[in-house]
Amino acid sequence: MSHHPSETSSNSIVVPAVENPRGVRLRGLARLMLSLLGMGAVGLLIWFFAGEQPSVRPKFMSMTLAAIPGCYALIGIAEIVSGLSYNEMSRRWDRLPRPQRIALNIFLLLLAIFTIIPFFVGVVLPLVRPYSSGG
Repeated sequence: MSHHPSETSSNSIVVPAVENPRGVRLRGLARLMLSLLGMGAVGLLIWFFAGEQPSVRPKFMSMTLAAIPGCYALIGIAEIVSGLSYNEMSRRWDRLPRPQRIALNIFLLLLAIFTIIPFFVGVVLPLVRPYSSGG
């Protein structure tokens, strides 16, 4: 019984091809660069509309605009570091056992809290609201 190469049997498993890690890393680098340009553009828009008015506070829309290129940058960084495409990382994450996924979620949440908050307090707030020199 010979099968034509285009025929598939009902019990065959389709395994997605793993992408070349170098290509994935280059695409991740491109995503990171594009997101940095996007963050700069959003920063300029916020600066242009807020100006030097001390009463202007970040609004939901401006924070959302700033977060979108940041999320894209995180995808790029993850692809650069791992050499895996975002879709492959997602597939592997979904295959983790539930208790392991919960533990990793908690760890990543704590890591984010203890890195983002100090960065925001130490870097972002002084840029937005410079401390007075006390004079």
